[in-house]
This record gives sequence, structure tokens and C-alpha cells, in this order.
Amino acid sequence: MAISLAALAAAVAALPYFLARQGIEERIRSELATLSGLPVALKGGVEIKLFPRFAAIVKDIEIGSFEAQGAPAMTAKTLRVDLSRLAALGNELKINALSFDAADI
Repeated sequence: MAISLAALAAAVAALPYFLARQGIEERIRSELATLSGLPVALKGGVEIKLFPRFAAIVKDIEIGSFEAQGAPAMTAKTLRVDLSRLAALGNELKINALSFDAADI
């Protein structure tokens, strides 16, 4: 029993290494662009959190930032992307929820 708990703990701790940060960032950008129909710029880095929820935290987001048209349609200080731990163990990225902090539309 103790060995299986240790193996489970090791697997959960290794989740960020199964999913490359660049892959996570590109998937988030792609999902936001598909949902909004606008170009998306993720200007800050991606940070992976394991607890209390498995999530990617992205800083400085712009949606619809067209150089010729001026200001973007939306900006946000932080984007939290809740991810599936189970899918990550299979080296897949499944987004469960998106939440923006300090969004300006």
C-alpha cells in the first residue's frame, strides 16, 4: 500500500515534466484563438501549479491585438487554466476551465 501511494505521489509530482511548457502555451493560445476568433498574444511566461489544482498560470494576455487597429479587444493580467491530471499522465492536455484576472474588455 505504501509503495503504491509513493508511486502515485511521484507520478503527480512529475506531471509538469510530462507536458512541455511550450506545448502547453501553444495549446492555450490555440484554444483562446479558436474560441474568440481573434489572434492571441501570451506575453508572460507559463507557470505550472500542482496544488490545490493542476493548472497553468499565464501572465499578460492580449486577445485581438491587431497592430493596425490599435488597442486589443481584451487584455488580462493573469489567465488560470485548470488542467486534467489524469489526461496529463497520458501525455495529453485537457483544459477543464479558464479564468481571467484583471480583465479589461
